[in-house]
Amino acid sequence: MTITPADPGYQVQRLMDEIADLRAQVDILKRRLPVNAQPATVTAFSGGAMCTVQYTATGTTAPARYLYGYTPVVGHGGIVADFLANVFFIPVSAS
Repeated sequence: MTITPADPGYQVQRLMDEIADLRAQVDILKRRLPVNAQPATVTAFSGGAMCTVQYTATGTTAPARYLYGYTPVVGHGGIVADFLANVFFIPVSAS
């Protein structure tokens, strides 16, 4: 049975369908694209597309890209994810 916009619950049904589709896509990505992530803290940023992070577990520093729309600040904590041969810093907190 197909519901139309005039039927009660149409919007709710659409949302439920979209959520089911998104869950299916996430499940596929989890199986196909394993992500290696490690806690880190921003230690330097001088502009550009990269910042320097220090890994919490090892204390080593390395360059990492950061998410568009985020400006790295020294001291911000987060995780560094190795995803599709790129290393990204994903902020989690500001300390």
